[in-house]
Amino acid sequence: MLGKLKPTSIIILSVVMILFGLCLLFLSQIKNYTLLVDDNEIRIKALAFRAGQLFDLANVELEADDRVSTDPNAVSFSLPSFVSVHSARNVLIKTSEEDHIYRSAERIPANLLALAGLRFYPSDMILMNGQPIPFDQPLQAGQDVILEYLPAKRIDIYADQEYLTTLFTQASTFLEALEQNNLPIHPLDDFNPNLDTKLEAENRLDLIRSKQVCVKTNTQIICGLTTASTISQALIDLNAIPQFLDFTEKAGPSPIKSEEHVQFHHVSERVILQKDESSFGFSYQADPTAELDSTTVLVPGRPGIIVSRTTERIVDGEVYDTVQEEAWQASQESDAIYGYGTLATLKTEVVDGQTIEYWRKVSVYATSYHPAEFGGSTQTRSGLPLSKGIIAVSAAWYPSMALQNVYIPGYGFGTIADSGGGIPGRYWIDLGYDDENHVGWHSQTTLYFLAPIPTNYLGILP
Repeated sequence: MLGKLKPTSIIILSVVMILFGLCLLFLSQIKNYTLLVDDNEIRIKALAFRAGQLFDLANVELEADDRVSTDPNAVSFSLPSFVSVHSARNVLIKTSEEDHIYRSAERIPANLLALAGLRFYPSDMILMNGQPIPFDQPLQAGQDVILEYLPAKRIDIYADQEYLTTLFTQASTFLEALEQNNLPIHPLDDFNPNLDTKLEAENRLDLIRSKQVCVKTNTQIICGLTTASTISQALIDLNAIPQFLDFTEKAGPSPIKSEEHVQFHHVSERVILQKDESSFGFSYQADPTAELDSTTVLVPGRPGIIVSRTTERIVDGEVYDTVQEEAWQASQESDAIYGYGTLATLKTEVVDGQTIEYWRKVSVYATSYHPAEFGGSTQTRSGLPLSKGIIAVSAAWYPSMALQNVYIPGYGFGTIADSGGGIPGRYWIDLGYDDENHVGWHSQTTLYFLAPIPTNYLGILP
């Protein structure tokens, strides 16, 4: 058909088809869009290649500080169907030192503080309209924000001129701060300044103890105020009462000095019984009631028990003294007798699709051989020529298995008619082949001994 058109007609037709394709391309870009402007949803259908075009069509003016989910000026043929914008608004952050004014679309209070170079700590507080608000809860979009930042007041506490701890609080007085942090106040303690004093941004509180006693153990130091005049009474006040073998380096009735330190030793005794077992021997004997190639326990063995006792005295968590007593024999060992089954019975099994009757099956490692390996010789130990069906076993097996009929899965029926060196530590057979049909074997398989049951067989395979 095209061959009959003139060149000019073909050019015109090509141009029309290209224009038609471009029209289809542009029409495919007319899509439905959802604009989320400060939590307000606007739905429009438009042909657009920039997110900014969508906001222009929706009469939404964007500012440089607005936060748009998609670059409004980036050209794309696959604009996302959902575009959100958080409008920038005025943000006033008030502190005790100065006010900070910004224009930002950020909604998280802690991030707005960061704009002013303020780092939020756990005990700090943010107020909006006079009410505390969470530092990480998003604010309502599009509305001007006034935040007041209240940093926590710092209190450095010293006890007898030695640093004790530091608190951060929004409390108004020292007393409120101590109560909020569950710090115990002893009736005999004195403070400077008074606990009702109003807090500043930075504060120091000195704790003056009338008398302090510290009891040191190997794991902790227990300190407390006391009006006791003796070590014994002070230990009771601090709930550090010696038990059983416990002792202190200073006698109980000794008078207390200012800032007394008492070394307290925890003492305990531990008895360790260590049990050792002496091994027992064993022997085998035939069990005519047990199935061939199974093992039974005729007489169970029992190990002997040897016990030794050690008494340890432990002071402050470490062994101070050890007394070892001579070990004694708690019970004597007795030897075990195991039985090996000698009862052979006929069984049937479907192997390679056919039912066979056997009286013993053994897992063996199979190899194969053929006359060419021996210079073409077909001689075997039995005198039968080497070919498929001739099975060789180890020299230890051969005398009791010669000329027995067997079956090997994947190989078929065979007769034990030869012997070889075998593989030390493994049950082994060698599968005979003629040269023309030789198949290499190097795998684990099962050797079935076929009926009838011979009158002479080995109870235990060597």
